[in-house]
Amino acid sequence: MQDSALLVGPGWDKPQVVDLEVLRHAIRSERKLRIEYRDQKGERSTRVIWPIAIAFFESTRLVVAWCELRRDFRSFRADRIEAGDSLDERYPRPRALLEKEWLDTLLPESVSVER
Repeated sequence: MQDSALLVGPGWDKPQVVDLEVLRHAIRSERKLRIEYRDQKGERSTRVIWPIAIAFFESTRLVVAWCELRRDFRSFRADRIEAGDSLDERYPRPRALLEKEWLDTLLPESVSVER
């Protein structure tokens, strides 16, 4: 252990209403999710999202998803999701394709074309 390059930072200390298992299940089963979300200004909205990934950072967890309201990919802070209900409706496209589309929005064109 002393030779390990793995360092562990402080634990997660933000309350999270929606259990990660609900989010993971929606991702694995490619099901839409209805969420109640509070943005950084404190304004609430109801969204139907197609969650494709959960990103873990030292102080934040993000849910990457296609947002039907915005018709675009969005990242939602997990601690700002106040409620989440898995819907019976599946994504219209496979999650792998959605992930590729999302990554293509993040990478410079020269890198994404080579993929």
